[in-house]
Amino acid sequence: MESSPRGAMTACVLVACLGLAGCIESAGPARVKDTAPPSPEPSSDEAARVLSFDFDDLPAPDETKVLAPGALTLRNAGPEPFTVRVATLAGGTLRSVRDPDGGRALRFPTYRERDPRGAVMTATSSSVTDPLAPGTSVVSFGADFTLNARSEGGGPDDGNNLIQRGLSDDPAQYKIQIEGRRVSCRVAGDAGEVLVEAKRPIVPKTWYHVSCTREGNQVKLQLGAFGASLEPTLKVGATGAVYVSAETPLVIGGKATAAGMPVSSDSDQFNGVVDNVFLEIDEGP
Repeated sequence: MESSPRGAMTACVLVACLGLAGCIESAGPARVKDTAPPSPEPSSDEAARVLSFDFDDLPAPDETKVLAPGALTLRNAGPEPFTVRVATLAGGTLRSVRDPDGGRALRFPTYRERDPRGAVMTATSSSVTDPLAPGTSVVSFGADFTLNARSEGGGPDDGNNLIQRGLSDDPAQYKIQIEGRRVSCRVAGDAGEVLVEAKRPIVPKTWYHVSCTREGNQVKLQLGAFGASLEPTLKVGATGAVYVSAETPLVIGGKATAAGMPVSSDSDQFNGVVDNVFLEIDEGP
């Protein structure tokens, strides 16, 4: 899998989690899952690593408790400080759970055909340079995940968005999603869009690693179950510069408005568990 953070930098914001307030300090290098498939190492250039969350500094896993809506402190391996927030809709919840190596991961709401519930995690930056915008640079992003047996069925929740920035009608977007148990990646910019889909469907309740890389006119999706090799799928097409408004959040687990709130229509709410989210942007020499 794409490596978990090896260096640690604490990005401290207010914590509104399980009724506690404070700042969680770095606990050192994150663990790498022994069962993870081999995958490309992240760039050796630390400047390329923008965002990397392993969730191991979440509160202790407890299925009876939820992460309260509001600001949340997470350790970021990259150089940029981010404001991370939990946002919920109609009683949706996020929970801290154990990941396969004994660390922590983020559980999203279960699928509900009627009375669907939403919950997402968002990351935003106050930097004037917008570190989440790849422009024309090489960009890679991905995560580890496992999907619930029931995760979609049409209506307000007809898919599972893993990571995305920008909505489909925005001037640009990058995202990884699972629809009909098929993982795909979409990158859209001022020159067009490319959608690349994995060759094989995923198996629910199985842990996978996925990454998507846009380099020049190529978009490559890599997907593999833990313990298996990553299978690449490549598609060629122009995307151009990828820019959205600087206020647009990076969203984990669904769709959100520019204000960071989950959307209620065509929510693409992720139903499962997510771990080791990363974003790298390499501007080159």
